[in-house]
Amino acid sequence: KRPAAIHAKRDKTGVLCLAANCKSILMWSHYADQHKGIAIEFSVKLTDSQHKVAYQAQPPRYSLYDIFVKKDSSILSLFTTKHMDWKYEEEYRIVMSEGDRLYDVPGAITAIIFGMRTSNKDKALVRKAAYDLQNIEFRECTRQPCSFGVLIE
Repeated sequence: KRPAAIHAKRDKTGVLCLAANCKSILMWSHYADQHKGIAIEFSVKLTDSQHKVAYQAQPPRYSLYDIFVKKDSSILSLFTTKHMDWKYEEEYRIVMSEGDRLYDVPGAITAIIFGMRTSNKDKALVRKAAYDLQNIEFRECTRQPCSFGVLIE
């Protein structure tokens, strides 16, 4: 069992999760309420604060010394490692020292993509909320003909 101090440090850290692939049917199923939600597309330049998630069979190993004394990037893997079955997500993460607060988005919002089952009511609400944003495209997911794939139009 991990000590409570490790859980407390983990629970106080903020993590923003971003995916490089917005056409994954599994991503829409898992994270967008069975295609009823939206995806927000950003124009993002990779920086040192953005970390590509490592997908592996075993969780990272770390010690109390790594976490509370060294306080270096060795514990970053605690927040940037997932089991290899999630590799299709093509995920990037931005790790913040504090959770439970708002941060600026990591780049300009370039598009809002509606899922295949997003209601017209929700589409109208999103469009209204994004009214003042500049240069935003609104796109929709459709089913790729003769396949399980997703098209973004």
